Amino acid sequence: LASEYLRVAEQHAGTPAGERASLYAADRLFSEGKFVDAKARFEKYLASNPASPAAATALMGVAACQEAAGETDKAIGTYGQVLSLHASAPEAQQAKLALGLLYELKKQPDQALRQYDAVLNAKPPSVWRMEAEMRREQLVRVNPQLVPGASVVAPASTLVLPATNAP
Repeated sequence: LASEYLRVAEQHAGTPAGERASLYAADRLFSEGKFVDAKARFEKYLASNPASPAAATALMGVAACQEAAGETDKAIGTYGQVLSLHASAPEAQQAKLALGLLYELKKQPDQALRQYDAVLNAKPPSVWRMEAEMRREQLVRVNPQLVPGASVVAPASTLVLPATNAP
């Protein structure tokens, strides 16, 4: 529970264990659906640990809380911060995927496509590559105008002809 992590964070304030417990507490608060409290904890962690290796994770947490609260534009801005401040962190690829989905929700498929392509072209490839590929395929299927030369794929016919033994 978040309360248990918060207790550890308070008991070990100023230590690496206390810092990790604080970040875990924020994550648990998010999992418990307490987005406002989680966001405050992620922001507190960032304020205390701006140069921490986990700063990108905490910033992703802030963006996820904003997204969960329906603050799409704020979430887009915060995911953008992840990319600008932590471009080489593993969280950057996850932020690009999140941005792609938010751009799709905002009916900006061209922006979404750019994010998915950025994940697909990342060196080295990330664990998020397969999801980016799937999302890109779905996006292009619905918006074939995004890719020059792409054609609309007609849905498969559900008509099944009866089999015969005739030669």
